[in-house]
Amino acid sequence: MRLCDGLEICPGVTAVMGSGGKTGLIRHLAEELRQRGTVLICTTTKMWMPQQGEVCHTVQEAEETLQKAGFIYLGEVDGRRRKLLPPSFNGWEKLADFVLVEADGAAGRPLKAHAPWEPVLPESRQQTICVVGASGMGRPIGEAAHRPEMFAALCGAAIEDTATPERIAKVMLAENFPNRVCINQTDAAQEADVQQLAQLLPWPVAMGSCKKKTWQLCQK
Repeated sequence: MRLCDGLEICPGVTAVMGSGGKTGLIRHLAEELRQRGTVLICTTTKMWMPQQGEVCHTVQEAEETLQKAGFIYLGEVDGRRRKLLPPSFNGWEKLADFVLVEADGAAGRPLKAHAPWEPVLPESRQQTICVVGASGMGRPIGEAAHRPEMFAALCGAAIEDTATPERIAKVMLAENFPNRVCINQTDAAQEADVQQLAQLLPWPVAMGSCKKKTWQLCQK
């Protein structure tokens, strides 16, 4: 199964938030969607500079590169930190057929809880996808989660406690951001734990591994 089909990515703006390989997963979606139209990746906060793909800064650059290559990153560059920042002009959401927006950061952790100012979701989005890293299951919350104190408080645990499927689900339900969920890194977790988490969530769930490029839908 193609991930873009499992997540029902449609033309327009899709916000991608959460943790557990978000940037790589966005690139994976872009590769799939490129077969259906032009694709633009950007952020509403900041993201690591891409190792592949052209970064555009202006409308003219974006339009010319999309016409030639069909795929771009768009935004300003923080050269000191090697981060891509949000676009500096309005109307960017209309430049490509598919726009994928990274809406928060997770400091490389597979799990996270969100501060009051997160995620930064574009108003023009058609849907919001939350990514969660299965590799965080079975590890202490303090080790696996970004903002571990907030994560622990939301699920009624201590940061020394294990990040179980039930606790991860409690955090996601308390925050209640997405329309759909993608459980990534399933190759680094017990299948029973992945299935349990998927069943505890009320949203449609695609699960698999961006590394292995294998995906399936959770049957509820």
